[in-house]
Amino acid sequence: MAFWDFLVGKKKARKNAMQRTIEKKKERKKYVSAEKIAEDPVISFSKQLTNVQRDVEEIQSTLLSGFKGLREDHHKIMGEQATKSDFSEFKKYLEEKKTELEKMRQEVDRELEMLDIDKKIVNLVERRKMRAAEVAKELKISRQYAAMRLSELTKYNVVEQMRKGREVYYRLKK
Repeated sequence: MAFWDFLVGKKKARKNAMQRTIEKKKERKKYVSAEKIAEDPVISFSKQLTNVQRDVEEIQSTLLSGFKGLREDHHKIMGEQATKSDFSEFKKYLEEKKTELEKMRQEVDRELEMLDIDKKIVNLVERRKMRAAEVAKELKISRQYAAMRLSELTKYNVVEQMRKGREVYYRLKK
């Protein structure tokens, strides 16, 4: 029944102990603010400095946490950009390129070696016209290899090819 009366408003509700202390604290705060007005200027200045110092410390902590966050973000981004798998892929790519370069170097060495043979062939053909079999016999190489080198030299217009029946002669182009 008391609850119904409370809702309807017939009886005045009592305040509990907690509600009374909050109201008293509010009353005390009113007096404190009145006391602040009449404070000594030196004390007031000291409190203001303390407040400023507290604000600066808060700002510093905010800045430090911001820098910490930036540093963490930076490391996170760097971690995403350069992972071990990326490095392993890059290493694999470099190894492939290295093997390609080694193969190319071997081919260049072979070409330089062939150039020596080509020089010998040119020296032989320069003296007189010769067949591939004669060149092979003189240089002690196979007839097929001599014919291949002579055809390459013909392709590069170093040596010219002449036919007499079934025989093919080579001589230095002038």
